[in-house]
Amino acid sequence: MSFDDQVMAPKIGYLDSLRGIAAFVVVLYHFAFSFYPAILGIGGSNYVLGFESLIYATPINVLLNGRFAVFVFFVLSGYVLTYRFFATGDQSILRSGAVRRYFRLLPPVLVSLLCTFIVIVAFSGYINAMFGMTGNDHLKSYFEQPPDLLNILRQAFWGSFFDGSVAYNQVLWTMGVEFIGSMLVFGMAALIGKTPNRWVFYLVAGLFLLNTYYLPFVLGMLLADIYNGERRGDFAIGTGPILLFVLGAGLFLGSFNDIRSYDEIFNYLVIGQLVNPDMFFHSVGAFLLLMALLNSPRLQALMSCKPLVFLGKISFSMYLMHEIVFGTFATVLFLVLLNIIHLSYFTALAIALPMSLIVVLGVSWLIYKYIDSNGIELSKTIYETYFTAGQRPEPSSPEVNAVDRSSSLSERSSSGIR
Repeated sequence: MSFDDQVMAPKIGYLDSLRGIAAFVVVLYHFAFSFYPAILGIGGSNYVLGFESLIYATPINVLLNGRFAVFVFFVLSGYVLTYRFFATGDQSILRSGAVRRYFRLLPPVLVSLLCTFIVIVAFSGYINAMFGMTGNDHLKSYFEQPPDLLNILRQAFWGSFFDGSVAYNQVLWTMGVEFIGSMLVFGMAALIGKTPNRWVFYLVAGLFLLNTYYLPFVLGMLLADIYNGERRGDFAIGTGPILLFVLGAGLFLGSFNDIRSYDEIFNYLVIGQLVNPDMFFHSVGAFLLLMALLNSPRLQALMSCKPLVFLGKISFSMYLMHEIVFGTFATVLFLVLLNIIHLSYFTALAIALPMSLIVVLGVSWLIYKYIDSNGIELSKTIYETYFTAGQRPEPSSPEVNAVDRSSSLSERSSSGIR
């Protein structure tokens, strides 16, 4: 396949898979936060077995590091939202993405908040009992807001995206970051395009955004520029020791733990100039992880398997809905196993975790099929109806056909955890 063919018909199922894995890490992180906080190193936790520090105080914690997973989402968004522009140079891709962004994200956000309203009304008593069992108030604080439907609607249409009001579904804190970060990379791509000196702009933007959540968006955009342009071969890192080092470094930096005090294994990473070292190292770790994936056909093939691609398809829904499942099904099941069947704490945990994950996957698939997919179509309809003024490109254009073929997958890949 020629370079032009690769540009015009990109296969990015492995990017969906990476987003799905990151979303699953967030799910595991929040389950541990709610039901087994000791494994995250949270002080005052009940039910400690003694081996927890081997996980939370070592690089193994990357498997449960939900914060790093969020930065993987942000780097992926910077890449996926701009890679077709750098492959084709078509400015209309940026305009379409910017206009459609809000309408594409809104429907699943709205549904998740309406479901939260039901949880607050029907399950608050069970969640309070759960707080007494674990010694951690994560779920309690999550659903302790008064059931104000008007305020929930305001947060869905405005607060989640523009003023940080996310009290009714706290995972939505990333929506505002995602929306602004998306507009940032769309604007930067439109402004600097493929100008010869654009690398200076990347450097300045990176330094300016060093201690913010927007650095990973710029890093993802940089990768999109590097690996979808005419000189991408100059940046290949091979498939040998260098690739393994980049992958290992990305995972190691991703294990930088923001919950506990830094142990000696991480102390040397803390630099005085960094206000939030975990934010910086998670950004760089996600950047290196995506770089390794973009350079490894073997990793891409592994990540393109159907189960992982499916996980990627439902990743946005899974991110929005998993805490709702934990506040309802998982909490009730756990309390029944403990207080009615009288199982031990960890036996109940071992049963509740897989059962809850099955429910999370099922609910996420339903939201994806009936809400998330329709959100993508809604955004397309609004853009084509009100913003193109009938100026649809002729379908006979090979470039337009190729862009349209990759459009749906790009939308899905850029919609994960925000």
